[in-house]
Amino acid sequence: MPFFDAHAHLEHPKLAETLPEILDRMRTTQTACVTHGTNMDTNAKTLELKKQNPDVVFAACGLDAFHAANESLDAHLAFLEKHVNELSAVGEIGLDQHYFKPQDLPRQKEVFQAQLKFAEENKLAAVIHTRAAVQEVLDLLPSYRCTKVLHFFLEKKFAPNALDQGCFLSLPTVQSKDRTWIAQNAPLEQLLCETDSPYGWKNENGKAATNEPANVREAYGFIAKTRNKDLKDVQTQILKNAEKVFSWH
Repeated sequence: MPFFDAHAHLEHPKLAETLPEILDRMRTTQTACVTHGTNMDTNAKTLELKKQNPDVVFAACGLDAFHAANESLDAHLAFLEKHVNELSAVGEIGLDQHYFKPQDLPRQKEVFQAQLKFAEENKLAAVIHTRAAVQEVLDLLPSYRCTKVLHFFLEKKFAPNALDQGCFLSLPTVQSKDRTWIAQNAPLEQLLCETDSPYGWKNENGKAATNEPANVREAYGFIAKTRNKDLKDVQTQILKNAEKVFSWH
């Protein structure tokens, strides 16, 4: 597969109506993806999508910051254990202080750290949400020996620390000055590309539009242009990175 989307949400209701066409375009453009669950319901749907489309879809399951307070951590960990041999990563997990208040952070940390421990024990990568909580995430990561992917990462200020810790930075299909800086300065060996479908896309008029994995080529092309490299060279290295990061169940 010339293109690999490290982070999508194919189970999202926004994609339900057009999912057959989205999968067709993935095959036509030779694009594969890891689709991520965020709670018990979406995790089950994610595994089913992988089962139905093993040629282009891999699965990650996680309990994210948005569901940390209202779902059972024990039940979730039992689910991960039951399906561990079907997982390419543990995710989406992490912390969020953009939509949540400081008093929500202790529960988020409890859920996050339990899943980091699971990833470590099962030799799986952790795919991590860090919105408005990058420093809090980076403070916790050294305690866990698993591969870490910082998803939708557009944080120039924190990038050197994250890279020094050995994290992989997943660049989305979103233009920003921070994305430009990371694309120029981060080691290519520590980069991935993602869409975060159905998020992270604008139409020709600059308005928010529905994203899909086939669009991940925009991020690859941006890295190639920014670094003045051949697109095939960028593809080759990022695919090597993905092969290193993810388990290919």
